[in-house]
Amino acid sequence: PEDQVTDGQLFSTESGFRTALNGIYVELSNNALYGGELSVDAVEILAQRYDFSGNTTNSYRLGTYNYTIDYAKSKFAAVWEKAYSLIANCNKLLEYAEKNEEVLTGKMRKMIIGEAMALRAFLHFDMLRLFGPVYKLHPEMESIPYNESSRVSALPLLTADSVLHEKILRDLDEAERMLVDSDPVIE
Repeated sequence: PEDQVTDGQLFSTESGFRTALNGIYVELSNNALYGGELSVDAVEILAQRYDFSGNTTNSYRLGTYNYTIDYAKSKFAAVWEKAYSLIANCNKLLEYAEKNEEVLTGKMRKMIIGEAMALRAFLHFDMLRLFGPVYKLHPEMESIPYNESSRVSALPLLTADSVLHEKILRDLDEAERMLVDSDPVIE
């Protein structure tokens, strides 16, 4: 369609990279993520921040940890799907940054790569927090996959400890290294 841009077109300019990164930030406010479920809705209910005594709504059932109802299944499926979709977008941006080194250069390159890596780590951390084991009690248990590619494929579940220490912290360290001299907010 005329109103859509291919990946090759989008990532052929510095402006395209900025647009792609901005699109990821905008989608974080989606209702399935921080515009709803991960800010107040599901997370606050799971944390028992509300008194639902005598209530029989779906929210109440979620607050009693009844994950077998369709309401809970659809809520958590939407969170998982949207988060991993944005992770794939971060990965696509990182892949094109590697592929199109001549387009994205200097401080802008470091800033965009650093932010994409930090976002990828941030999203994985929340998926680990929501869908993984209680880390303090069971860091050795299988938890979530850590997606480092834009390709759609089934990935193995990693232990919570390896997700956190081998993947998330690695990405955050690299993001910090890239952003230390390129982030316009840091002075």
